[in-house]
Amino acid sequence: MRYLGIILILALAPIKAFGDNYIESSPLLYQWLTNHQVMNPSSFDFNVNTVINHRFVNVDRIANATPLIKYYADVLSAEGVPVDFAVLPLIESGNNPQARSPKNALGLWQFIPSTGSEWGLQKTAMLDERVDVQKSTVSAAKYLKALYAKFHNWNLVLAAYNWGIGSVEKALKKGLVTPEGKINFKYLPLETQVYLLEFHRFNQLIKAESLQAPLNKYPNQAYLTKIRTKDLNQYLLINPDLAELNHWVLKHMNGFEASPELGANKEILVPTRLFSRYFSLKKISFNNRGKSNNHNECSSQQYRTVTGDSVESVSKKFNLKIDRFFDLNPNVRYIRPGMNMKLC
Repeated sequence: MRYLGIILILALAPIKAFGDNYIESSPLLYQWLTNHQVMNPSSFDFNVNTVINHRFVNVDRIANATPLIKYYADVLSAEGVPVDFAVLPLIESGNNPQARSPKNALGLWQFIPSTGSEWGLQKTAMLDERVDVQKSTVSAAKYLKALYAKFHNWNLVLAAYNWGIGSVEKALKKGLVTPEGKINFKYLPLETQVYLLEFHRFNQLIKAESLQAPLNKYPNQAYLTKIRTKDLNQYLLINPDLAELNHWVLKHMNGFEASPELGANKEILVPTRLFSRYFSLKKISFNNRGKSNNHNECSSQQYRTVTGDSVESVSKKFNLKIDRFFDLNPNVRYIRPGMNMKLC
């Protein structure tokens, strides 16, 4: 499962309703994640550092996803799934709950309709629960756990999530796992090879940079809280620091419109004051507070690539710095004809 689209870094984590108590002296989030990582890229024959696009896999993307990574880690831990998988939606959907692939995979975790239904995600006239941040994350954790019960190897779980259970089973018969227990990449398609390597590179960066800026400032505490739709106005009233919460930001936190039509008791996610200390309440990308996110204004433009285009040639053609190109198109690794590139 994979969506090539615009990255929308979201943030959420369940804590006691209306609660906003966090402990400054608690362990830092990325130290905690490092201490609980269990997966090891040494099970590959490749050098993880040399075969991936470092503009896509970088510390800034991790930092901006901090609240969501915290939420994922808590849900995964509760299901007995390694916290390493907390970076998976950065690769799958760019943390966009509305992301939809050409094969109709939808949501943060890119469930196809049949798999979503199998794991309890319902579709009604009002809501496709594959976009529901809370429900889809719980379903993804349970699905990953079930894949481990089948393959007994977390790297095979990762491959199956991307490539499919049947494909991994066939590759195993051909020698996907060597006698030494390593993953034989020649039996994986290129997309799945890159998928696994990017996954491990994200986790390597967390481990290597956990005590360095910017990762060394984030408390290991919840950044969102759960309330009911009917309590939203009261929650904002008693938390004036959150008064700037943007309507679209709230929608992307949940994956759906926080509408009374879904029921007054529908559970939604809202930011805590801790969230507002580190992240923007106005921008869907939730970039770190204090970090300029402004660029020269321009109309909403796209360019459809043709044969012979490359990242370098498209950037030069439209007078973009390459880093800016990847900021606008964060899930793009390489260019193929017919792709729509965002230019501003």
